[in-house]
Amino acid sequence: MPKGIPDSIPFGTRVPVGCVADNQSAMASVTAFYLIVGGTWDGLFAVSDTFANGDTLGDPNGTTRVDPRVPACPN
Repeated sequence: MPKGIPDSIPFGTRVPVGCVADNQSAMASVTAFYLIVGGTWDGLFAVSDTFANGDTLGDPNGTTRVDPRVPACPN
């Protein structure tokens, strides 16, 4: 992690995302990654499954893994 950037995004924090990239890693539990565009984590990728993705915060039935409103990242 770059110096001065927190290891994680605190629960309930809104971050701007620019695009979504399919998971090409060996991490089977990860659906995709969001590219963060702005704020503290600008230019970094974060696991989409850890975002609310349009579901209500704290909803135990929230199952959306990727927000369909986020465009795909260019190759």
